Amino acid sequence: MQHLGSYSIVKNEIQKVYDYLNNYFNYAFYADGFMISLPNNDDMEISLSYMNEAYYKLNQIELSQGMNLDFDFQLDKEKEIPVLIGKGLSKIKTLSN
Repeated sequence: MQHLGSYSIVKNEIQKVYDYLNNYFNYAFYADGFMISLPNNDDMEISLSYMNEAYYKLNQIELSQGMNLDFDFQLDKEKEIPVLIGKGLSKIKTLSN
C-alpha cells in the first residue's frame, strides 16, 4: 500500500479500475515520465513510458528497425514483455528479439 496525501493506494483497488475500463470501454492509454536507473557507462537515468495497444495503433509509431510490438502477453505469466527502445538509448543498450 502506498500513501498519497490522506489517501491510500491499494494495488487491488487500482486493478479493479483497469478491469472495469477493459471490460466496458475501448481506450488509448499512455503514461510518460517514470524515471529509472539503468546500468550504463554514462551513469544516466532514463524516462520510461507505458502505452497500451490502442495507443500504439492510434499513433502508428514507425520503427526504424526491429519488429512491431506484440501485445498478446500476460504480465503475471510471462518473463518477457515487448519493449520499444528510443534511438538514443539503442546506442548503449542492446536487447535481443
